[in-house]
Amino acid sequence: MAYVCTLRRLEPRPAMVVRREVPITGVTPAMIDGFRTVGEFLKRSGGTPAGETYARYLRIGSDSLHLEVGLTVRELLPAGGPVQPSELPAGEAIVTLHRGPYERLPEAVAALEDWMRHHGRVAAGPHWETYLNGPPDVTDPELFETEVVVPLKD
Repeated sequence: MAYVCTLRRLEPRPAMVVRREVPITGVTPAMIDGFRTVGEFLKRSGGTPAGETYARYLRIGSDSLHLEVGLTVRELLPAGGPVQPSELPAGEAIVTLHRGPYERLPEAVAALEDWMRHHGRVAAGPHWETYLNGPPDVTDPELFETEVVVPLKD
């Protein structure tokens, strides 16, 4: 897939999240459980989702990663159990749209990394993926749409 990389100025977005250290082979179940946990927390707490479901890769190791899974919200709530307040940062970012199975998302990340190298830019923090559609509403992986975002240093 050919990726179009676009500079975007982002506003800060509050989020409620679950953070976990997971083996690389356990990412999908951890994400599904994290989204479920945050969704149930918001329902119990009266929180209002603001529309973005995302995963941020806080640290990627050789056999595990530290993952933040969450939903943006209209306003932050106090922490409850494993659910913590967080924020997607403001600032300039490079963004691309990935269409297709999640297993091919590293191709989108590689395209963003290539763009940064070519333009002499450096990441200001970990990248994240915003899931624009997907299960259960869209079941054909070739139709999944995911926005991949890398915040940039000024």
